[in-house]
Amino acid sequence: MPASAAPPRPGTPRPGTSAGAPGAPERAPRTGGADDGLTLMEVLVTLGVMTIVMALFGAGLTQLYRTAQRSESLGVAQTQLHQAFLRLDRDIRYASGISLPGTAGGDSYVEYVISNTEVVRCTQLRLSASGLLQSRFRRDSGPVSGWQTLASHVTTPRAFTRTLASEAGAPHQQLGVTLTLSAGAGATASRRQASFTFTALNTGVGTASDGVCPSLGRP
Repeated sequence: MPASAAPPRPGTPRPGTSAGAPGAPERAPRTGGADDGLTLMEVLVTLGVMTIVMALFGAGLTQLYRTAQRSESLGVAQTQLHQAFLRLDRDIRYASGISLPGTAGGDSYVEYVISNTEVVRCTQLRLSASGLLQSRFRRDSGPVSGWQTLASHVTTPRAFTRTLASEAGAPHQQLGVTLTLSAGAGATASRRQASFTFTALNTGVGTASDGVCPSLGRP
C-alpha cells in the first residue's frame, strides 16, 4: 500500500496559494499600460474641445431664439395691420372727401370726412416716426378724441397717397396706404411690405377735398 502523505507543517503554503496570504488565491502581477490614466495635457485638450462645442451650441440656440422672436413680432404686426385694414375699409368707403396727405414733425398725416350722416365726423390718420399707425376723430364741433393705435412696427418714407376722381380714371377718390412691417434691427431685421387702396364711394369727379377737416390740425 502506498504510504500516506505526511500532513503539512504549520506555515507551509498550500498549492495554489501565496505565501503572503494563507488560504487566498494567487493574484497576477500588475503590468503598466499606456491608458492607465489621462495626462494633464489630455485633460486640457478635452476641456477645450467641450468648451468650443458648448459655445457653438449656445450660439445656435441664441440665433434660433432671436429668429423665433422676430417672426413672432412680425406676425403680431401683420395681424394688427390686417385688422386695421378691415376697420379702415368699412370707414373710408363712406367718406365724402379725402384731404391732401402731408407730413409734420416727421409724422405722416391724412384726413377724411363722413358727412352724409346726422353727425359729421372727421377722422385723421397718422403714421408716427416711432412706427405707430394711429387714428383720432372729431364729431361736429365736439372735442378731439385721443390717439388710438391701429398697428405697430410699421415704417415707410411715404405712407399715404390720394388719387382724385377723374373722367379718364377712377370715378371715386382713393386713399393709398403703403407700409413696411419691421421686426428686429439692422441687417438682421425682418421686413414685409403691405399696400392697401381704399375707395371713398361718396366722392366723385367734382368733389373738392383740399379743405377736409382743417380743425383737426397736424401737430
